[in-house]
Amino acid sequence: MMAFHHTSLIFSLSKVKIYLRYTKTSSLKAKGLCGIEQYIETLMHNVTASNAYLGNQKNAREFDFAYYRSKDRLAPRLYEDIFKEVEQIGI
Repeated sequence: MMAFHHTSLIFSLSKVKIYLRYTKTSSLKAKGLCGIEQYIETLMHNVTASNAYLGNQKNAREFDFAYYRSKDRLAPRLYEDIFKEVEQIGI
């Protein structure tokens, strides 16, 4: 059985370029991300500043990663090593 999972990272606009540069030049293998779009959905959203109670204080960019994972928590997700590194760079 499979389950749908969602991870998102939000960066201020000044930090987006740095995140993309580190992701591109990190120890990721160049071919590691080729063809992965069949299994992982990556979206970028612009988020505007808001005075709302839970709104963002500044303009930002949100990166959303949507992927399928087995309902068995011990089973590794597809390309887990690559996406853990991408998420850790963001954190």
